[in-house]
Amino acid sequence: MGEQLALFAMSVATPTPLIDPAPSPPPDQQFRDIVANQLHTNLFIGAGAGSGKTTALVARVVNLVRSGVPIGEIAAITFTEKAAAELRHRIREALADPQAGPQADEPAATMMAAARKDLDHAPIGTLHAFANRVLADFPIEASLPPRFEVLDEVSSANAFNERYDDFLEDLLDSPQAVRLVELCDHDGFKVDPGIRRMAEDFQANWDLVAARVSPDLPSEALPRVEELVALCDAITAFDVPPNDTMAEKAARVALARTRLTGQQTLSELLHELNELAKLRGSGGNKATWKKYGADEDALPAMRASMADLGTAAVARIAAFNEERRYILGAVLRRFTLDSVAERQAQGKLEFHDLLVLARRLAFENHGVRRALHDRYTRLLLDEFQDTDPIQLDLAVRIAADPEQPGSQWNELQPLPGRLCLVGDPKQSIYRFRRADISQFLDAASTLDAESVTLSANFRSTPAVIDWVNQTMSALIIGEDHVQPQYVPLAACRTRGIHPGSVTVLGAEAHDDLYGAGAADELRTREAGDVADVIVQALSEGWLVGRESEPGGLGPCRPGDITVLLPARTSLNALEVALAERGIAHRAENSSLVYAAPEIRSLLLALRAADDPTDELAIVSVLRSTLFGCSDRDLYDWHATHGRRWTWRDEAPQHLNEHPVAAGLAALGEVAAMIPWSTPSQLLTHLASRRAVLELALADEHSRDIWRRVRFVIDQARAWSEAGGHGVRHYLAWTRLQGEDGRF
Repeated sequence: MGEQLALFAMSVATPTPLIDPAPSPPPDQQFRDIVANQLHTNLFIGAGAGSGKTTALVARVVNLVRSGVPIGEIAAITFTEKAAAELRHRIREALADPQAGPQADEPAATMMAAARKDLDHAPIGTLHAFANRVLADFPIEASLPPRFEVLDEVSSANAFNERYDDFLEDLLDSPQAVRLVELCDHDGFKVDPGIRRMAEDFQANWDLVAARVSPDLPSEALPRVEELVALCDAITAFDVPPNDTMAEKAARVALARTRLTGQQTLSELLHELNELAKLRGSGGNKATWKKYGADEDALPAMRASMADLGTAAVARIAAFNEERRYILGAVLRRFTLDSVAERQAQGKLEFHDLLVLARRLAFENHGVRRALHDRYTRLLLDEFQDTDPIQLDLAVRIAADPEQPGSQWNELQPLPGRLCLVGDPKQSIYRFRRADISQFLDAASTLDAESVTLSANFRSTPAVIDWVNQTMSALIIGEDHVQPQYVPLAACRTRGIHPGSVTVLGAEAHDDLYGAGAADELRTREAGDVADVIVQALSEGWLVGRESEPGGLGPCRPGDITVLLPARTSLNALEVALAERGIAHRAENSSLVYAAPEIRSLLLALRAADDPTDELAIVSVLRSTLFGCSDRDLYDWHATHGRRWTWRDEAPQHLNEHPVAAGLAALGEVAAMIPWSTPSQLLTHLASRRAVLELALADEHSRDIWRRVRFVIDQARAWSEAGGHGVRHYLAWTRLQGEDGRF
């Protein structure tokens, strides 16, 4: 959608099932044997999509156990809890399978039995879980209370919001606040949300703050008005033809000179600088100047003076912006590091704290590093392309000889067989976690590890793999320290049936679209194209793999079709197109929950009930489906009867039945509950009294509405249980959840 192509992988109308011959070893079997059997070699495994890397890792873990390595010494670090649970389940099955691997002798069988018994306590989990385990084993050495806790996402957000609100209040109460606000506002940076975004970035990367951000407050940037006035005088000294375009610019410069030499606030000065910065060394008509009798060098000289003035104004703006950055850097540095120290002292850590403190502990405490080295003799790191740099640093320090000198991970070498890294640079997507493809490539070339590639794909059909190879080999070009060369995948699907092909939609340009509104019309047309293909697929019964059907193929259903969007801006057009064609669908991105009309109405009602002065919120929620007041009702209430937009006033008796009076009374009822009710209780009350779930029955997507309402109420309950309090704080939190990509 939008500027992207919508891609569908589904079967043609009436395909003939293709039956695989007897399974044969995949083309990368030699590398799979290395992963499973070369236990005393450090490995750097490139694993393509659907390559069966979990199976390969399970084989390595089982063989490590068979060779005498206790399961408690094998730290397998995955990217998600789901991946960790799957890996643990697969290992358990493999350990219990008497046919797995070569026939076990008695010592190996004993080790496997012990591993099955201890598997639930084995260090198999996410990076944060591993860091938590390290800190829990050495809390005193890490300067933590022995019974520290880890805050979940909601609790962390609540704690940050409270700390930030206190910080901002103290900051704006200081004598320097007026100047800081003026510095923030002049170029659209704004105190809110500009400072908050900086604070969130500092919080997410606090381990870098102390080294990269200066604690010193800068000196005030000087306006250097004299320099600017002199440049203005040089321009106004030119004898400009009155009918030339330069005359208007000269008049603007003369006005700026007057303002620069008069009394003005910093905001006014910054405004003048912004106007002067727009000046360019162009304009004027040579013929006009010549006719006016001016010297032929006059116009070029004036253009040069104008350019000098614009450059000087830009330099002054840059100085003020630099002052703003240094001020905010200094105050946010103190706020961030004080927050970290407070969390550490109270034993209430956030996820990023776990990583930083565990790495710091292994770096600074030689005894702890030695203990970790002896305890975790094998480290397996999955999804290495998306790893935080802290993870690599921690893993290499544990895997290397504790006596080996070196302050950086690339100065250390893991002992043989200690480290196994698994990743695929083509799948690197989590840049927000500070994942860096150059780190992936540096690790491959720096660490003493054998590189192997798992290129077989057991998931997709040959048609899909052929398309991927052809497309990606042209898009992914190898470049040193930037991108490795694309490694083609080999289709090795063994499920027997190969339905599917790749169809590209939207290849034809819409040349008739241009000007205002073209983007919206393009989204509408593309949404229609996609919806039409879905209608065709459903009506013609395009076949998909389904084990419950005879022959393993069955006609596709709406649940078999997925549409991926690069951004939610295209979602509305797609939903309209699907609804017009009667196609049942559901938007799966839960970040869209808080943008849904029914949820916006509920939250707007809370906002209106919490703040009786917010007339915009009151009128908006009265017009929503929650209260159903028409524009005529609103006009009649305000214009005809002269009533105010407030739930504090009791309506006259003759207006008791008026729709607006009923709506305001309902808001007043909610307002009366606010002092002793949690947000989840208020939302439940609103949903019940306004019959939100019952009215949803009139909508074809009623189940989605019910699901969204329950989700938001459950989230509100979790917010309160995590320490959140106050409707106003809750509403501020919900605004963050509505941002794209939050959930």
